[in-house]
Amino acid sequence: MKNSGSLSDGGARTRPRCFAVVTGSAQDGGVPHMGCNCAHCRASRQSRRHRLAASLALVMRTAKGQSVVLVDAGPDLRRQVRLIPQPPGHAGPRRMPFDAVMLTHLHMGHCAGLLELGPEVLDAREVPVFCTAAVAEVLASNAPWSLLVTRGNILLKRVAPGERFEPLPGLWAEAFSVPHRDEFGDTVGYVAGLSGGKSVLYIPDADNWRGLATPLAEMVRKSDWALLDGTFFDQRELASVTGRDLSDVPHPPVTDTLGLLNGLLNRVIFTHLNHTNPLVRPDSPQTAQLALRGAAVAAEGMRLDLCRRDGED
Repeated sequence: MKNSGSLSDGGARTRPRCFAVVTGSAQDGGVPHMGCNCAHCRASRQSRRHRLAASLALVMRTAKGQSVVLVDAGPDLRRQVRLIPQPPGHAGPRRMPFDAVMLTHLHMGHCAGLLELGPEVLDAREVPVFCTAAVAEVLASNAPWSLLVTRGNILLKRVAPGERFEPLPGLWAEAFSVPHRDEFGDTVGYVAGLSGGKSVLYIPDADNWRGLATPLAEMVRKSDWALLDGTFFDQRELASVTGRDLSDVPHPPVTDTLGLLNGLLNRVIFTHLNHTNPLVRPDSPQTAQLALRGAAVAAEGMRLDLCRRDGED
């Protein structure tokens, strides 16, 4: 596993600094899971090591200050913004803890936090929300999301898969279609990075890897970091804990992804972990097995350097 390195900022430094922060690593319901008393949820409650709904913050620092774009805004948003580091010398509270949002899809664990931008909480003004045309249509046409649009709390920015855009000045991003249960709109993943620097691939939710237009191994090979759907460790765990069949909620098991990406695993970080997944516990044999293969498990607060590849600070 690569070391994310130190990201302290010197006073004379003017080159943009960019890093990604894991602000959530669990499936939509988090860990511990409401109404569940499985061993993993009991351990989480006892240790108070909780996992929040999967999300990522992309942080850009320049001489003018810090800007943040969130990738997904789920039900744990008010807790997740506390994980976004503030720059040295930051004085006083900041009214808006982030500047833009990129949505992957409209399942509750990825969009419920948008309601925090309404008048009841932040009363935000025209925060850009980057999403596909299909997702924008749902948001603009259905309450309570449509109220955020008509009140001017959010500004929908439609992005097309395969086209690059800048969610923040100097930070590029590109969406790509992902096969998933699209009850509302559609689903995308993102690759993003600092111009001239490193890139991060983000696919928290997928039904399978076969439906990607570009093979997953090729996408991972082109990225410095790859945060991938790790909902279930294997085919058996969901039924053994909840009695549900994996066909009800299809996701590519971690065991399959490990085989698919053999040789690239030092770039891979598994996220969106279900409460049934033994990877939610840092002391599990499966977590140790993963580390031996070179891959990692996402954890809240994990920071990934997206600065220049040439080793310059």
